[in-house]
Amino acid sequence: MVRCVWVLIPHPNLLQAWGLEDSAESLRTFTTAVYEGCAPYAAALKPQVALFERHGSAGLAVLEELFARAAEDRVSDRGGCKTR
Repeated sequence: MVRCVWVLIPHPNLLQAWGLEDSAESLRTFTTAVYEGCAPYAAALKPQVALFERHGSAGLAVLEELFARAAEDRVSDRGGCKTR
């Protein structure tokens, strides 16, 4: 199986392209759908934390849910760290 690093960038324009509003609940919908499609192939995930933070505590809750689910599935979290 091919394993990759999955970079999650839920930009407002991308949410809009998916027909979603720019809200924490839409962020959750987008994140869940993308996670379910990518997790089987991902060795690690690297979310763009600022795009979750912009929704305040509700956005950070979505990020926490993502980290918890990734931990259960043994997908490593890069937590917005820059790598070379």
